[in-house]
Amino acid sequence: ATGVLAFLYGERFAIAGTSTRLLVLGACFTMLTQLGLMILVASGRHRIYPWIALGGLLFNIVVNIVLIPRMSFNGAAVATVSTELLLFVAIWVVVRQSLPVHRMFPMLPLGAAVALCAVVTVAGTICVERLGVPWPVVSVLAPLGTVGIYALVSLAGGKSPLAMVKPDREVK
Repeated sequence: ATGVLAFLYGERFAIAGTSTRLLVLGACFTMLTQLGLMILVASGRHRIYPWIALGGLLFNIVVNIVLIPRMSFNGAAVATVSTELLLFVAIWVVVRQSLPVHRMFPMLPLGAAVALCAVVTVAGTICVERLGVPWPVVSVLAPLGTVGIYALVSLAGGKSPLAMVKPDREVK
């Protein structure tokens, strides 16, 4: 993030690398929260969401009041990530409690994919910050490596992602 910010906006914005990384993490939780909201909307059980959002807003305001004076823009980023995490948990608790379908959220494959992405992110950060590998190289190789490892290790429920696509009928 630091290299990208310096490249796009100039060296004086490179200091925001940590907050940028945190905001990307927050966006990941936002995507999963929106998935839960769409499930509630599709099932007609979306009336609780405004109350969850209001609670998240109040939580965010309080956390920002506490963290921004102490941590500046990094405090705002921490407040955003913590709010998004809170909303993610709250919406999925509502989904789980209000819909009779269980195992709707594939925790094991998602958890394995998150762990893989975390390992690749840490490895990429070490390559850039400690080993001096240029960040554009890591930015290209890290996603390719993630997809390659995912395909090789078969994180998709014990099956290769390619094996999950079954033909409609067997060819004789």
